[in-house]
Amino acid sequence: MKKGWRFVLTLVLILVLLGAVAVGVGFLTGSSFEKAYNGLVGSPVFTFINTMIGYWNQFVDSWSTWLPV
Repeated sequence: MKKGWRFVLTLVLILVLLGAVAVGVGFLTGSSFEKAYNGLVGSPVFTFINTMIGYWNQFVDSWSTWLPV
């Protein structure tokens, strides 16, 4: 089990580092978060993310009614 968690944490660390490198390269090439956001708005990915956030909020709201107070 210890090896499994070590693998998962190593994979997460590598993905975070790759993400940081991608953001750094983006800034070095003149990109900005505003440009990326404006390119994302209206795309199917943006619609999918908003739909998933809506489903998550519904799930959290329904779960809170089951929790004992």
